[in-house]
Amino acid sequence: MEEKNKLTKKGGWIIVRKSIPTDIPITPLSVFYATAEKREIRNNWIVNQICPTNIGFIPEAELETIQMAVIKNEYGEIKLNPDEYSILSEDAVSAIMDSIGNGYELVYLSESEDGSVKFTSKKVKDAVFYCNSRGISRVEALKMCLGMISSKNLFYIEPQRSTLSMFLYEEDIEFGEKKKREYKEKLQKTDE
Repeated sequence: MEEKNKLTKKGGWIIVRKSIPTDIPITPLSVFYATAEKREIRNNWIVNQICPTNIGFIPEAELETIQMAVIKNEYGEIKLNPDEYSILSEDAVSAIMDSIGNGYELVYLSESEDGSVKFTSKKVKDAVFYCNSRGISRVEALKMCLGMISSKNLFYIEPQRSTLSMFLYEEDIEFGEKKKREYKEKLQKTDE
């Protein structure tokens, strides 16, 4: 039986639960396809009991293996600790995708200048193309293909400001938007 909040070897869909202190901006309540990565850390409870002031390295602290979720947005790759994300079922992702344009937006990571999407999987590309040729929108086609997606390089779902305002303080939303603007400016400076 699978543990709750554990990604499979193949990966899975997650939702970011809170603001994350990282250089790469990430919006809380965003939905990503994530891959799993294991990392060994010192058990914080033991470290805090032995040395509450966290001064120096404590070799007696037990190593603990945690499973991190590796996600990607347009700014880069981010590794999330288990308390920063929750696993979503395909049905939950599909329900969130029903809100695209009305609270959420789809952000493509591999979009061409002409608006077409560069699919990383031929299987998904063919399925979406077939659906499109039958008059089904790209978003609806992607919903149908959620089970075939196994890459964090295709798209993610980001909440719009109206959705964020229901769950976050206005100052937190402003801080996140400011962080995105600063990161974009930083990227533009390095490109020059």
